[in-house]
Amino acid sequence: MSARIIFSMTVIACLSLGCGSSGTGTKRENVEEVTAKRIEVFGDKLNGERRAMSCTLVRVTNTWVDILLKDSSYVGVYVKDMEGGHFQYGFAKKDKFGEELLKMKSGDRMRIIGTIQKVGFEYGIIIDAIER
Repeated sequence: MSARIIFSMTVIACLSLGCGSSGTGTKRENVEEVTAKRIEVFGDKLNGERRAMSCTLVRVTNTWVDILLKDSSYVGVYVKDMEGGHFQYGFAKKDKFGEELLKMKSGDRMRIIGTIQKVGFEYGIIIDAIER
């Protein structure tokens, strides 16, 4: 086989497998992005919709879990979105994400995916996936 054919086959294989698409080796889920400000302003319109937020971890905390959610099977996730907006109302199941979140450091990048839901007097994201 010629080098040109091998190169062409490699390019085709890479495109069909999505080589380098996310940098982590995992395929990113196709979910519409949302920002902290959009949830703050349009939470009522987004309620019940599945969205993703590209962000960095600020810290894992149970403050809002105890006050708003009142469900100890969740852990609170405080993040900063890619526009610099702070979002304190991310909630993830402890049994699924607790250990992973505790291993992360402040400033680690991630993409949280979940359903926007009214929680107490705020709108939060009930996280069902975390991409790193």
